[in-house]
Amino acid sequence: MADPVLWVKLMHPDDRDRVVEACNSANRARQMFRADYRMIARDGRVVRIHDEASVVFGPRGHALCWQGTMLVLSSTPDPVLQGSALD
Repeated sequence: MADPVLWVKLMHPDDRDRVVEACNSANRARQMFRADYRMIARDGRVVRIHDEASVVFGPRGHALCWQGTMLVLSSTPDPVLQGSALD
């Protein structure tokens, strides 16, 4: 990934400190990270996200990467998906 903290930069500023601290805490405790928060979409919309991830550790116990899912919780329709391909 070109920018490993892109998700933090795109996070709503009112949620950023809380979510980053929860992520750091989960990392230190080697526990799954779970959080609901808002992100700012390219078009400026605020999108509600549910995020679950855990750290993948290497054979010597060092953190390699995070692996998980981000689910969009908001119901704002995406105009790109409303094309004739879905009819």
